[in-house]
Amino acid sequence: MFTRSGNLNRPESNWSPWAPLAKDASAEPICDSCGGGRSTSPPARFLQYKTELAASAAGVASEVSYVEIAHIAKNEVPSLEDVEITPPNYRFPSPVLSIAPSNTITLAPIGQAHRTSSSSAIDIGTSQTLNYAKGSIGARWSAFDEDGDSLVYKVQIRGVKESGWKLLKDTVKEKYLSWDSTAFPDGEYVIRVTASDSPSNPHDQALESSIESEPFLIDNTPPQILKLTAAVSGSKIEVHWKAKDARSNIDKAEYSVNGGEWLLIHPVTKLSDSPEEDYHLEIDRGQGEQVIAVRVNDEYDNQAVDKVVIK
Repeated sequence: MFTRSGNLNRPESNWSPWAPLAKDASAEPICDSCGGGRSTSPPARFLQYKTELAASAAGVASEVSYVEIAHIAKNEVPSLEDVEITPPNYRFPSPVLSIAPSNTITLAPIGQAHRTSSSSAIDIGTSQTLNYAKGSIGARWSAFDEDGDSLVYKVQIRGVKESGWKLLKDTVKEKYLSWDSTAFPDGEYVIRVTASDSPSNPHDQALESSIESEPFLIDNTPPQILKLTAAVSGSKIEVHWKAKDARSNIDKAEYSVNGGEWLLIHPVTKLSDSPEEDYHLEIDRGQGEQVIAVRVNDEYDNQAVDKVVIK
């Protein structure tokens, strides 16, 4: 019995030469007329064998009725294709379903914009539903293994101006993770996801690969409400204030009179697209003392509240 090997699906000059099998002393034949051995051909994509037969002493022709080749494929490195940071203040549901109602958003397939939804299904690669949780943030990624090996993931984080990685969680079996962003100071960060095929391979043969995210912002500090003033002008009350945020744009501002319904107010520029916005409110002068409360939210849903009293 001879074998040869090559990386093209047809034998050519770049294939290895024919080489006889090496005897495997540890292998016992499965029958009296069975034989075998270990191929000495170099590792490659394709293997070919041939058998040379000789007639028996009695002149009976020899024949081969069965050939079996056992092999192990070279382990391939897991592939990580993309990692995406999820919207702030939402987290992936825990495996145990909760009966408590929650506000949710549904993420479109990775790389596309998200939309609001009340669906509760989780389907990696299509859409995913996250529950509102102030201060939470998450990441999801796409990964596969050409060998079909099971994968586990390690997720690390560091500030963009830092050099050392800090472990968020190890041995993650899902392709997503949420964590508490309030444990980190405000600033820009990146995460690194490392995929390992260790569940399907011996420790010394397991392979891994990593991918890093684009920088993302952690912002848990409320905006400031500055220069809040109110003055009576005839039958009206004029209220002025400035909203300012250190890291993100002002998202919206609202006001309430004497504990009433919160009403939306646009900035003087009519567009909320800046870390600083000025507001001017004019309301009717009522009887007696009036309390005018204002609140401001930034893009990360951090909120500041203040009030002014007119007597």
